Order: sequence, then structure tokens, then C-alpha cells
Amino acid sequence: MSTLIELLERKRTEWLDLVAVIYDDDHSKQYQTYRKLYSFAKKVSDALYMEMVHNSVIAVCRKTDLFTPAILFGIVQSGYAFFNLDKYGVDGTTSLFNRMNVSIVLVQNDYTQVIESLIQRFDGEVATNSFLSSLGLVLLKIQQRNEKQEGIPNIAYCIRTSGSTGQPKLVQVPHSCIIPNITDIRNIYEVKSNDMVFLCSPLTFDPSIVEIFVTLTSGASLLIVPDHVKAQSKKLLSVIFKRNKVTVIQATPSLIQRQPAADVRNSILSATSSLRILALGGEEFPPLSKIREWRAPGNQTQFINLYGITEVSCWSLYHCMEEKEFWYSDEEVPLGKPLSQSSYKILNEEGVEVIEGTGKLYLGGPGRQCIIDDVISDKLQDFRDSGDIVRIDCRGRITFVGRQGRQIKRNGCRLNLREIEKVALADSTVSECKAVFHQGRLIIFVVPHQKTQRIKDQLQSVLGRMLPRHYIPDNIVPVQEIPITKHGKCDFHALLSQCLNNQDKFDDQSSATIEDIVREEWKKLLRGCDLTKDSNFLLSGGDSLSAVMLARSIEDQFELSAPDLVDIILHDTFLDIVNCTEKQRKLFKLKRSTNKGENHPLYQDMTSGNKKRKIDIIGRLWKACCCVNSSVMRGNQYFCKTCMTTVCKLILTTDSKSNLTIDSKSNSTFDNKSNSTIDNKPNKTSTSKPNSTEQVYSTTEKDASRKSYTPEQGISSAERDRTKVKLKQKWSFNTGKCVDASPLVVKSSSGFHEVYIGSHSHNMYALVAETGELLWKTELGDRIESSACISLCGKYIVVGCYDGGVYTLTRDTGNIRWRYKTKSAVKSSPTVDPITGWIFIGSHDHHVHALSIEDQRCCWRVEVGGGSVFSSPAVSTAPYYVCSCSLSGHIAAIQPICGYILWMYNTEKPIFSSPVITDTGPCVGCVDGNLYQLDHQGNLVWIFPTLAPVFSSPLIAPVITSSDVASLSILVGSHDCCVYCLTPDGKQVWKHQTTDFVYSTCFCFGDISNDYKHDNKLLHEGDSGLKISSHTHNQIKSRTLNSTADFNPESMQCRYQYCVVTSKDGNITIIDTNKGQEVNSIKLSWEVFSSPVVVGSLLFVGCRDNNVYCFDIT
Repeated sequence: MSTLIELLERKRTEWLDLVAVIYDDDHSKQYQTYRKLYSFAKKVSDALYMEMVHNSVIAVCRKTDLFTPAILFGIVQSGYAFFNLDKYGVDGTTSLFNRMNVSIVLVQNDYTQVIESLIQRFDGEVATNSFLSSLGLVLLKIQQRNEKQEGIPNIAYCIRTSGSTGQPKLVQVPHSCIIPNITDIRNIYEVKSNDMVFLCSPLTFDPSIVEIFVTLTSGASLLIVPDHVKAQSKKLLSVIFKRNKVTVIQATPSLIQRQPAADVRNSILSATSSLRILALGGEEFPPLSKIREWRAPGNQTQFINLYGITEVSCWSLYHCMEEKEFWYSDEEVPLGKPLSQSSYKILNEEGVEVIEGTGKLYLGGPGRQCIIDDVISDKLQDFRDSGDIVRIDCRGRITFVGRQGRQIKRNGCRLNLREIEKVALADSTVSECKAVFHQGRLIIFVVPHQKTQRIKDQLQSVLGRMLPRHYIPDNIVPVQEIPITKHGKCDFHALLSQCLNNQDKFDDQSSATIEDIVREEWKKLLRGCDLTKDSNFLLSGGDSLSAVMLARSIEDQFELSAPDLVDIILHDTFLDIVNCTEKQRKLFKLKRSTNKGENHPLYQDMTSGNKKRKIDIIGRLWKACCCVNSSVMRGNQYFCKTCMTTVCKLILTTDSKSNLTIDSKSNSTFDNKSNSTIDNKPNKTSTSKPNSTEQVYSTTEKDASRKSYTPEQGISSAERDRTKVKLKQKWSFNTGKCVDASPLVVKSSSGFHEVYIGSHSHNMYALVAETGELLWKTELGDRIESSACISLCGKYIVVGCYDGGVYTLTRDTGNIRWRYKTKSAVKSSPTVDPITGWIFIGSHDHHVHALSIEDQRCCWRVEVGGGSVFSSPAVSTAPYYVCSCSLSGHIAAIQPICGYILWMYNTEKPIFSSPVITDTGPCVGCVDGNLYQLDHQGNLVWIFPTLAPVFSSPLIAPVITSSDVASLSILVGSHDCCVYCLTPDGKQVWKHQTTDFVYSTCFCFGDISNDYKHDNKLLHEGDSGLKISSHTHNQIKSRTLNSTADFNPESMQCRYQYCVVTSKDGNITIIDTNKGQEVNSIKLSWEVFSSPVVVGSLLFVGCRDNNVYCFDIT
């Protein structure tokens, strides 16, 4: 066989109906048969043949997908050679294109910057071709600047070296050079038509050429996955092992080592694994102790050690390991024997060939000669310098000693960095290790098997015992993982950036660019990610907190304020982050932009017939009632249409500043100050004569919420004692994926309660609260992080989804009644308006949406300050507005009927927290570490500072503080690992230290004025006691008619003794609200972002171990 085409055409008729290529993005699969592959390749070839230039090269710049092999096949079939171009490597292509005689570039049509750059650099011309356009390609014809340049004949492809043997080189590989490599590797792997080969390497790394053509010349299937899946170890292993039965993997050791050993042992190297061949090359073969750690008992996978360099078309040596070799821990794994037409030489420093001993390895052979940087021959003629030091023994076995550059002199003594790594890896506490010599300092980076505070001391002691003194490192740096380059090799530059913690501020005169600084800060947080200008922070492994940390680091480095930066980090690319930073850097000073809208009306006049009226404050339900369809959500959000209706019938009289009257026959509102019957004297009440069916409640609102109540009657001493609260797991339900949403608990007509919650499994679940039994499960379009709410009518459950949808589900069956589509992910939780029944919800499309689920229409949508809306809206009923916050740092009050923005306040930092409406106005946390309290007109009232970002949403509830005094308090968690209890005017009552960051919202329970945990017999006793007595029903119902505005000693019926909070590490902590002391705690097995909900004696919460938990509180 003289060309790759002849190799590919050899048995084409036998394989036409077999699957040639599989593309799997972890959600769906695409298949391409050999018939389709050959057809597409022929069409590509025909399209290119029309533009034929003799002995020229076609550069390809596109993502790797289902059509990649057909495109490369078509290029070779047309008589061209191909060169895979990184979309970020255009700046260095000018000289390369001239040397390779590039005449055409195929560019992905959405790579607009690449296209523009090539047109400018090479006077490029876009040629129209309908078939290439259907593949998403733009054909760009390049005008060569050197008219005398002639291409080299019989070249299959061109590639650049990684630079591991020195400066990067351009390598032009003839057909005759690569074919022996492909045919030998195919025979060694024994690839057949029933095999599946994983395309592990990027197209800019030459092992990818071997992987593609070994597969397609064998009739096997090639599995291709997108880069973001490769970057996530659990997803990658799932795709390889569960979704597809891969039989051959060719990878760098670093790529396998970055996967947790237990995951490897339970998947690709398990006893039942489909993997026949695991060939490791491009780096030193891992220690045998590591291989033993990876392999499960009974695993039959064949391990192969590959060795080669790009200059001789990839692989030159190979060694197939035998089972007995795994048990000789002192034996080095040999590099093996040469492939056909390959040979080697080992020379010492004087250039004399070494028969036994140590020397530098040179590779080549008459048939393995590639063209390097246009030089067809050199003084060694057939051999290329590998840059590696090896040892050859008397048996001719060649073993790796180290890279030439890894032998250094320190304090006048020579040492080998690899020897340090060998000794460190032999210690049981070390999983991975890399040694780096930088600016005269020897630094050891280690990945511990387990988190330990003494890893430095222990490893220092081991190295001191085993190695000479000049081998002892200056510093040992524990890291989470060893970062790798896009080619799968250890990224030493990224490693070094991890220990450079103390950096000077950015200097405009510095040689480092803004992009360099941002890249360095990114890699500090995301170790091991493959960072390109198109990288997305979340897809690279980041999360909300690390996004905030990155934004802080950038702001500190450049001494600027960038309110939109977190939003850009979460949703856009690395290049967008750099552009935003550069833009903000140019501004001398950012001014606070606050639109308080002082002249905007806070109330919208509405007409209903000829009557006008104003809506009253809807009473806040401090406790779950026993009405059917009453619901409980995170942060003590109780909702009951029945009780709300009762409250709406009341006629309240308040102070003159907020006089509100109710007419139960209309929903219209107006300012009724002129008809006020308020007595303005403090602590006085006035009444208005009600009709026969109405009750009267009145108080002076201004002072009501500041009053406190000391319970003296009707409370037993046992109730007053702070007794030990116990938590015992009642049930758990496995959803299959992480549960970050918070539960919604609803009272059903059967007497039972129902729990509604979604998870990352894409499913929404309805469970019986008392037993954990599944009522129904509905699959939505993507992950669910939004917490659900119940509609005003009680018939529907509403929830947001990552696919941008807001789903309305029938409560009884889970059937999807309506899906409203926003333009981006919906992580916000919906809020129901108790007046109109509309649903308010935020989206990452930067808007708040008002939805009528009855009419299935969007009533309005409004942008909130230009940032994504992560938090959940809150409804204020007096004055009537919707409060929403965005990641741009804006807090907005929106008129609920027409969507008009009444006022806007800017914190200048992202807000993930959801606001709560206090008597004063909106209260919300911010990532600047502050809790903001505004009034109803958007004016800042007070700020309470914590020591770290606040992601938790504040809770307002009547709790028992010091001396058994009951008062309204604000509780909120922070990333400083504390829960704070504040007075309504922002004064700290107590602070409780938690075990980790607090993302969740607190929940208060344990009403000491009534033995509430025994009120609901059903919740306490499980399946027994389905009926609730009318006496108990009326007692509980009567306690729900209290609102913040009606808070006084006579009307107050609820005083919470306990607060429950979850921290990120899985701890569920019960806190006594008296002094903020821990009463009890229990730890779940994984992280918790879900907020707890307590109903009766049951506590519900989601966990990242895929489960929803129910605990009995006794």
C-alpha cells in the first residue's frame, strides 16, 4: 500500500453497512455508516478537486464531530495533504502556510474571527460550495505570497510538534512514513470490525491520526465526544463504559491518572469491562503500583507501552505487557521493540553508540523519515533526537530514565527530577507527583490519596530518608490534580501558576498582558482544565462560588469594579472575560448607578366597573395550616389560598402613611389617604365597623413590628426548656442525579402531604411526604435546579428548567400542561402572586417573566439591569410590587400588572440571594458579603456586613431570642461559614459558626406557644391518624392570620424556638434561636445546596448524593 487512500479502500465493500463513526455528547448519539462516510468523503473530494493546486495542503479549522473523519478522508482522496489548525493558532500561521504551500482553508462557519484574520493575512477569497456549506464549512482560497514555493510530493498530512523536544517544529509526513505505523498498530491491537476505538487525542496531536486511520482501515467504529465531556472525568467514563462499549483506548498516562482510581477500577478497568486494549504513550509509563491500583480483580485489559516522537510519524517502539509483569514492582516497564521500518540508536555525550548503559535515544529508519522544517536530511540522516535519556541492559531491554531537560544541577550536584517522583509515588499517601525546578527552587507537587494536614511533613521525611540531601525540595505543594495540556501531557506551566499566590498588582508597564493575568487566575481555581479563548468557566469545572472568587481576583489585580463580571464568567467565554476586564480597565472610575425612581408611583390604579380600591397587606402565614392545598416552601414561605382569602376580607386600619382598606368585591386599588380614619397617635388603635361576615384587626403599623412579647401564660415549663432535638432518618428517595432544588410540601385532600422536587436527572418527582413513596415522575428537557411552587388554584405545579422552559405540570398526574420557553436557562424559582395568580420567575436571559398559566400566555417580561436573574422574585402586596434581583447587582421593584420598573437599586456586585419583603422593604444578600435592607421606595436603610459572599436568602420570622422574648428576626447564612440572626433594624443578635459555606436558606420551627409538632398527627405518626380533628384544624388555622404588619402581643400566635440550616459539606444543624447555639446536627454523605423545609415533625432536604431525605424531628 503506497497511500492512505489505498489502505482505506482495501475492504470498503465489506463494511458499507457497518457503523464507522459515533458522536456522543452524553445526551444523544449520532451515527455514520461506512456507506455514508465514503459518500461524504467523495463529495468533499469533488468539491476540492475543482480548486486543485498541485502538491498543496488544505488547512482545516473546525470542531471535531461526526463529519471530521469524512472530511479528512475526502481531502486525502482529492490528492491534497491536510493540516489541522487550532482556531486559536491563527496568529502564528503566516510562515507555516507559506512553507507548507497551503492553498485552501476549510473553516467552521461560526469561527468569524478566524475567517476575518485569514482574509486579512493572506488576501483570502471565500469560494461558494453548497455541499461544504451544508457541513458548516467555509472554503477560503489562500493567495501564496511566495510564488516560487513548491509543495513536497506524496505528503499525507502536516503537523506541529508540541515542543517537548525543544522549539515546536513543522513536520510534513509522507504516506510511506505513516502507513507502516498504522498497519503495525492495527495488527498489534488486533482491531476487527466489531471493535470500538475512542478518539482520545485532539487533532493537533499526531496520535489522533493513528486512532482515526487504524479504526477506518479495520471496519471498526470510531467514538468521538466533545471536549467539554472529555474535561469532566465522571461524564467521560460514563460515555466510554456505560453509554458505549469501547474496546480500544490509546491515551497519555496523565489523561488516565486524572480520573479517580476508584472510578477507573469500577468502569473501564473493571472485571466486566469491554476494554480490550489500553495503550499508553506520549509520556512515561505509570508505575506498576498505579496500574495495580487501577485494575479490578479479574480485569483482562491488555496494557501496551507506546513510545515515539512526532518527527518520525508518531510511534516507533511498543511493549505488550504480560500479566506476570504487574507483580514485579521493582521492574521498570521497557519501551519495547521497534515497529516495522523503525530503528533506534543510543548515543552517549561524545556521540558514541551505547551497547549497555545510559545515553540519549535517537529514532528513525529508512522508511520513517519525515520532513522537518523543510530540511529533508541532516547529519544523522535517518535518525531524530528524541530528547530522552534511556538505559539499555545486557538483554537489550530499553527503559526510560528521564527527559534531557529534567536532569539539572542544584547546589553544584546533578539530580534527576524523575527520581524524586519515583520515591514520592512509592509512598502510600501520594496518588500523583510532579517535580519542577523553577528559578533555582525545587518544588514538588503532590496529589494526596486522602486529605491530610501532614502530607508535607510526611513526604519531606520520606525524601530525606531515601534520597541525597541535594534532592530535598524547597517546597511541597499539595494540589487536587495534576493539570494536563490539550495533548494530555502534564502542564508544568499550569502547575507553577498554582504556587504563585502572592502577586503584585497589575502594572501597565509590565510585560504580562491582561490576558496572561486572567489566564493565571483562572488556572489557580480550575486546575487541570484545558484553557482556550473559547473556554466556558462552568463547562471547565467551575461553579458559582469559584466564579465569584475569579471575579474578585481580577478586580483586585486590576484595581477595578466590574459588576457584570461574574455573569460573564458564568455564561460567556474566556475571551469575553478578558474583553470585559480590558474595557473596565480603561475606565478611570466607575460611578454608582442607582435608579431609585422617587417620582414613580408605587401603586397602579385599576378599575373594576366604577369602583376603585387598594389591595391590603396579605397576611403572612407563619405556620403551615391544615387547609387542603396549603403549601410550605424554603425559608418559611407558607401559602394557603383559603387563609389568604380570609385575611383579604379583613378591614385593617394602619398609620396615615400606609392607610389601606379592603372591599372584598373588587380587586382594584387606589390611594385612600383622603378617607383615612386612622388615629395617628402611637400605640393606639382605631376600628371601622365591619359587616356581619367580617372581623376587624387594627394596629399602628409603624410600631407593631418593633414590639416584642414575653410569654408568661399558657406555656408549660417543659415547653420553655431548651431540650435536645433529635434527628432520625425516616426515608430517602434516589432521583439518580444531584438534588440542588428545595422541596415544596403541599397538603392533599387525602390528608397526606406531597413533596414536589426536581433534580439534575431532568425529572420532576411527586412523593408522599409521610412514606417517601413515588406518586409520579415527569421528565423535563434538562436539569432542574429551580424549586417548585403551587398555583393559586392548587391544580398545578410550576418549575423552571435548564432548557429555558418554565413547566406547568398537572398536580395529580405530573402531565405537562404548558411549557413556556425563555431564551436561556431557568434556575430561578417561581413565585405566585396571591392577587392575580400569575407566576413571576427569572431567567438567565436577563429577564423576569410574568406568566398566566390559566391563559397560557406571557403577560410581560422585563430586563433587570442587564444581568441574568438567578434569584427568585418576591411579591410585596402593600405596597404592591414584585422585587427581583440580577447578577448585574440590581434590585428592581416592578409593577406586577404592567411590568413597569418602579425603581432600581444597584449594589454593583452580583446577587444570587433571593429577596424577602420585610415591613421596611426588600432585604437581600450579595456576593460582596453584605445584607442590604431597602425601603419600599428603593432607598438604602441599612447594610449588615459578613466576612464572605452571601448566596443564602434571608428569612424573616418571629423567633425566641434572649430572655424568651419573641420578636421578628432576620436569619441569613454566609460563605464565612456563619448563620446570623439580626433585628429588623440590622443589629446582630447572635452568630453561629457552621462547618462549611452556607448556600441554603434557614428554616425556623418549634413553636413553643403551641405543641405544634404534635398538632399534625399524620406527619408525626406516619400512616396512622389520617383525620385531623376540627378543633385542631381550627386552632392551627386561627394561628395563620398574622401578618408582619399585625405583629403585636395580642395577635402574635407563633414563636419559633429552633432554626435548621444546611451547610455545603452536608451538615444539617439545628440551632437554638435563644443564643444561636447548636442543639443537634447530622451529616449527609455529600454536598448540600438544597434548603431544608420542616412540616410538623418532618424535615425534608435534597442532597448531591442524588437523594431526597426525610428526617423525623423528636
